[in-house]
Amino acid sequence: MEQPSACPTCQHCGAEIKLEKDQECPGCHRDVKECIVDTSATSSIYPM
Repeated sequence: MEQPSACPTCQHCGAEIKLEKDQECPGCHRDVKECIVDTSATSSIYPM
C-alpha cells in the first residue's frame, strides 16, 4: 500500500509535491521538508 515517493502528498493540506521542482508546498506553502513525513519512520502521526 506504500505510495511511490515520486509525488508525495503534503501532510498538512494534501497537495501533491513534486520533489525535484517544488521548494515549498503548492497548497500550504510550507517547506517541503515540513510537509513530507517519512512514512517508513512512523505512521502514528495520523490520529485515525
